[in-house]
Amino acid sequence: MVQVKGHDIEVLVRGKTLREFHPAESRHKIVMLDVVECSHDMRYIRVADGQYFCVRIRISERALWPLSSKRFTVYLDGEYATNDIVGHKQWQKAMQNGEGDYILDSATTETDGEGNCLKRRFMFGNVHTNEDSVTVTEINARYRELGGIQVDVHDVEGRPTRLKDQSAAPSTKEEVPTVPEKATKNGLLDVKAGFGIGKICKVSNVHFRTTEENYVTSVVFKYRSEKALQSLELLPAPVSLENRDPGTLTKKQLLKLMEIKERRMAEEVEERINERMQVKSEEAVGVTGRGIKREHEGEIEDDECQVMSSKKVKIGSTVEEAVEIEDD
Repeated sequence: MVQVKGHDIEVLVRGKTLREFHPAESRHKIVMLDVVECSHDMRYIRVADGQYFCVRIRISERALWPLSSKRFTVYLDGEYATNDIVGHKQWQKAMQNGEGDYILDSATTETDGEGNCLKRRFMFGNVHTNEDSVTVTEINARYRELGGIQVDVHDVEGRPTRLKDQSAAPSTKEEVPTVPEKATKNGLLDVKAGFGIGKICKVSNVHFRTTEENYVTSVVFKYRSEKALQSLELLPAPVSLENRDPGTLTKKQLLKLMEIKERRMAEEVEERINERMQVKSEEAVGVTGRGIKREHEGEIEDDECQVMSSKKVKIGSTVEEAVEIEDD
């Protein structure tokens, strides 16, 4: 949670605050460059593909109200997404009821001139890249804010106004925009903030007309995957389950560890069987090779082989005959 000038700002997924990482926790040159270039409060957050998210803002009693209202504006990757106006009296009533949190979780896009709009929730998705050739100047100009959720806070003065003409043109914004591969910050950006499936709803024709505004603060959450945060040295390198203390593992992790060990044992048994089969095969080839050699020698030196065989037989018979002669 980022606390600045009486405003607590954070990003939530499934009602839980995403873990934040301060840039000072890393010595990575990219992170340090972010610190130098950033003129507002900034945090890294760990996200994953497929997560719906929202921005929660809590106005504490420390916040000043120089004007009658506050405006919160959310930008995704540098593009406007949505805003909300909170009046001082509205906030006081909410605080009395034990409430004071303001959630921004979706954006509305005009679809026709009859007051219909498409409401879509904020969602992290995959990065869709293209092979467009872009220069460093173009990347800094068009994609510098890529990978960031920015929340601006303004004190504003104004009044609600009912609009008579709502003939807004239908949105032509690309549903799944692509970005050049070179703009993904050396591959560290593998998740992108966007929108989920939308639903049709009626848009209010009452808008807040601002007559005065004062800038208060800005907060940027640079969203990255776990793998990217490890590359930025904001998260430790992963430790295998086998090298971790079993007492710290969850039931799911223990089952996974057993599966890994069983698979490894099966691979070792299979390897030993293959080694034994190979040894037996080599021995069989050696025996067959010697047999063939003898036949080959017998074919070439047939007389010599016969003589050797004859000597063996003669020796045996000679001994027997000698014994018989001595008996006589």
